[in-house]
Amino acid sequence: MQMRQARKGSEVSGTTLEIARKVHPRRYKRFKDLRSLEDASAWAKKLDWRGNPYDRFLLRREILRHLEELFVHEPGYRNVFRYASRQEIAAEVDLLMDKFPKKFEKWGVFNYVLMRMPFHMAFKHGLVRHSRLQEALGRFPSQKRNTKDSRTKESSQ
Repeated sequence: MQMRQARKGSEVSGTTLEIARKVHPRRYKRFKDLRSLEDASAWAKKLDWRGNPYDRFLLRREILRHLEELFVHEPGYRNVFRYASRQEIAAEVDLLMDKFPKKFEKWGVFNYVLMRMPFHMAFKHGLVRHSRLQEALGRFPSQKRNTKDSRTKESSQ
């Protein structure tokens, strides 16, 4: 039997694209009205989430929806829904919002919580035991390390 070989300039038919859209939608129907990350970040920076409880509620809801949309299919510790309940995740989002440091104001609370949340929850649940930065820095030889040779040279002088 002879197999059909794809031509270099061949394009996918419209029917195939239509079937693909139905079988593999871009987003689940639950997230069809979700803002893009850029739009959500700009929107969150305009909110008075520290002073207005309703703005805080809206921001918290948007963060939780983005967390679910971004990380629910991720492998490993980034998928916080694999090892934590929704109530625990919501409580940790509130905690991270309460402890939002001033030095990350340029990022905005939305981006800060989205980036910090998987690591924070993984550390809390014991999936991450220490920082990867500390691990990488631990591989380099320390400049202040006292070795036997350096002590003997210093004491003999």
